[in-house]
Amino acid sequence: MAINKGIKKEIEQFLNHLTVEKGYSGHTVSAYGRDIEQFFFFFDRAGSVNDLDSRLIRSYCYYLTKYK
Repeated sequence: MAINKGIKKEIEQFLNHLTVEKGYSGHTVSAYGRDIEQFFFFFDRAGSVNDLDSRLIRSYCYYLTKYK
């Protein structure tokens, strides 16, 4: 499943913020990008960032500790 275009744009804006405003290295920004995309692939039912809640985030954290 592909990440929804609206979410993809928000991710790109956030990564740009990390590069331009925060001065993070390219490697760090790439790692953040991969992590965020994996998060949204895990939650393919999230139509927008507003659909996320603490329960979904906790279940993703549990998934990471259990299966990664």
